[in-house]
Amino acid sequence: MATAMAIPPSAPRDTDRTAGLALGLVGVLLFSATLPATRIAVAELHPALVGLGRAMVAAVVAGLVLAVTGQRRPTGGRMAAARHRPRGGVVIGFPLCSAIRDALVAGVACSDPDRA
Repeated sequence: MATAMAIPPSAPRDTDRTAGLALGLVGVLLFSATLPATRIAVAELHPALVGLGRAMVAAVVAGLVLAVTGQRRPTGGRMAAARHRPRGGVVIGFPLCSAIRDALVAGVACSDPDRA
């Protein structure tokens, strides 16, 4: 009885890997540029608004880039795998905690009733 052999997916080319690393580096640099803006913003806005706003802006920009470049939506298996990965710390935790830290460093109380 003959069994069907699965054809392995082709390995990414070196140019694809280099482009991926370069784009990842650009993303990290752009997101890190929001840290000084966060420090300025928490002087006037609530830290939760600033922190979650950073995450929202990053998500919108990423969605636009994916739409403009015509990327395919993930298949069911990949989407299911992505749901099980921890993402709360990266998407919510880091921007929110950095905004709260900046507010504390700046001496702004997070529980100030005038800012709520």
